[in-house]
Amino acid sequence: MESKPKYQRILIKLSGEFLKSKEEVISFEKLSLFAEDIKHLHKKGVEIGIVVGGGNILRGLEGSKKHQISSAELDELGMIATMINGGALSLALKKIKIPNSILSAIPISPSVGDQFNIHKALKLLAERNVLIFVGGTSNPFFTTDTAAVLRALQIKADVLIKSTNVKGIYDKDPNKFPDARFYKEITYIKALNQDLKIMDLTAFSLAMNHNLPIIVFNGEVKSNLRKVFLGKNVGTIIKGGNNG
Repeated sequence: MESKPKYQRILIKLSGEFLKSKEEVISFEKLSLFAEDIKHLHKKGVEIGIVVGGGNILRGLEGSKKHQISSAELDELGMIATMINGGALSLALKKIKIPNSILSAIPISPSVGDQFNIHKALKLLAERNVLIFVGGTSNPFFTTDTAAVLRALQIKADVLIKSTNVKGIYDKDPNKFPDARFYKEITYIKALNQDLKIMDLTAFSLAMNHNLPIIVFNGEVKSNLRKVFLGKNVGTIIKGGNNG
């Protein structure tokens, strides 16, 4: 018999890069696999929030440096890109009959979702809706990593889950260095001292100050997400915040 989930309320950061394939900007095949994992957790009673990135469509900071275009203006477009990804995820969940709601930090068409409101978010969670957060923080210069930490803290999530394309956290890029050391567990301070760049500094500092545990794992391995929530030995956990 499968054990009970270790976490009851979670926030997943789903990067835009995770959603794309070599052929498609948004891979509905990938979305379908992700949605099936969400369905499994939802049936177990886990309350789920998901912050969606937009990097598969547009990356503000990189585009600004490369093309010498205002990063603030590109960030505004990036926020819209998260709406497209969030809408696609919503469709994938609806297809398998998982109730979900899109909540946006920026104005959104009522036919797509609603404006973010923490009271509404908590009510929808209690009603067993999967929440899809789009629009970042609504401000330029802040990444969707920061939005993920912010929403995790607002909904009082037990843990923030960050999906990557490697096993977890290493002391250097494992794709470039075969001798890279893998960490099963690491503290915030050690990660900062080693400049591991797990997420942007603003997001990481906010999580550290509020003792928010973060799990980094390979989201492209089938059933890994399910294993994380059962407390299995998957990925890397970061903990030991300033008030811990």
